[in-house]
Amino acid sequence: IDDQTMTEETQLAVTLNAVNSAGVVYTARSDEPQMGVNVLGDTLTLTPDRDYAGDATITVTVADESASSRIDTTTFTVTVVGVNDPPTLDAIDDQSTVEDVSLEITLTNVTPGGGADEEDHPLSIADTSSDPFIVPDPSIEGSGSTRTLLLDLAEHQSGIVVITVMVADNGGGDNPEAGVVTQEFTVGIDAANDAPVFDPIPDVPMGQN
Repeated sequence: IDDQTMTEETQLAVTLNAVNSAGVVYTARSDEPQMGVNVLGDTLTLTPDRDYAGDATITVTVADESASSRIDTTTFTVTVVGVNDPPTLDAIDDQSTVEDVSLEITLTNVTPGGGADEEDHPLSIADTSSDPFIVPDPSIEGSGSTRTLLLDLAEHQSGIVVITVMVADNGGGDNPEAGVVTQEFTVGIDAANDAPVFDPIPDVPMGQN
């Protein structure tokens, strides 16, 4: 059996062929626990675990159905080529506040997604505001899987604004296609009853009678 190549999160069917007048029975095993094998008749189906990428050695054994039950064995390598899974970012709850009161929102599960082959993919995070006059584009602080989104509101403004957060990875050197995930949430800003403010009153000179 020739060595085989397949893509992450797909299945591969291999037709087995052995000749014996008494009939044959096939079995198979993998040296990689994350590579599933199943034999039905003369078809071997290979199913890697989710997000697995790498090599596995498959051993196929054929036994005839005669009384002496002679066997033969062959091995081949299957290579699972990784693909760039989208990064992850948990959904963000809608928020509410009062005018002039800023918000800090925790972003969770910020990861490159996929398996171990994608852990070192660098991430970029961007965000936009649907109305920068009320909520300027937020800033993001922190690193790792938890970040903080800082919303500094424009002074004396109220209304409803949609904030969009986008996480992207560059795919890494072996998987150049980019992956992107986007989450949106709304921020409701209630108006506050600001204290009245006098305009400056200039001094008024008065003459003497």
